[in-house]
Amino acid sequence: MKTLAILMRKQKDITRWKIKKTGEKLRFDKGDPKKSGHEAHDHFHRLNPNKTGKLDEYLDDQKCPVEKGSEISHLYPPEWVWWK
Repeated sequence: MKTLAILMRKQKDITRWKIKKTGEKLRFDKGDPKKSGHEAHDHFHRLNPNKTGKLDEYLDDQKCPVEKGSEISHLYPPEWVWWK
């Protein structure tokens, strides 16, 4: 079995990964059903390697810089999407 990602850091509900092939870094946030919005659901963030602050901390699904906490900074694999 080939490893596709390297575990960089694991905290309580947050795990950071680095994709071996591309060097891309992802952050996985475990959802908490007691919370609302994105915090209630498992989701990812794509870390911006060129960030200068909170205004461009993440990348959206098109790899464009986006603000921390913005709707489009929360990424879900298609099979996890509960809305259509």
